[in-house]
Amino acid sequence: MNVNWSDGTLCPLFITLAYNGHPSERDTLDKHLGDMNIPLAAHWILAGDFNRHNPLWSRHMARSHSNSTHARPLRQLIMDRGFSLLNDPDVATRHSHEGGVSTVLDLALVSPSLAEMGMESTFEVSFEQATFSDHAVLSWALNLQGVRIDPLSPPRLTAAAFEDWQWAVLPLLKDAFAL
Repeated sequence: MNVNWSDGTLCPLFITLAYNGHPSERDTLDKHLGDMNIPLAAHWILAGDFNRHNPLWSRHMARSHSNSTHARPLRQLIMDRGFSLLNDPDVATRHSHEGGVSTVLDLALVSPSLAEMGMESTFEVSFEQATFSDHAVLSWALNLQGVRIDPLSPPRLTAAAFEDWQWAVLPLLKDAFAL
């Protein structure tokens, strides 16, 4: 999803909401993370239910998950992209139905270009909403004024489109300035 401003211009902000199935499933997000074609310098928020256990984002895990290799592709993406994790590794995002160990499976990650915008200070995990789920609702605020677009960027029109635009505007300019 790209964000469009109210004036119709494109904001270079990517928001990806993800669900990663069980590792035994044939077609999981893990297999597609590297193929997302999002530019390295892009402003990117990646959030969702990743269904992967790792001490990097969950300090309190069941022993059966502590040596799991299933999180390796996600950890690699985090390292390759320099993502910052908004989650506090001590705050669970899923409570076990069976009374087992609560853990962090739902994550919110941000690209380096967004990391210093203070979103982690607004990050909340809540089980209070009536979602009828064992997963918490994650919420945080994004200061859109903190996303800067370079005002000196090159024209967005191709050379051919620019020429067409010039020919369409020229008669209007002649009338406006009596040229």
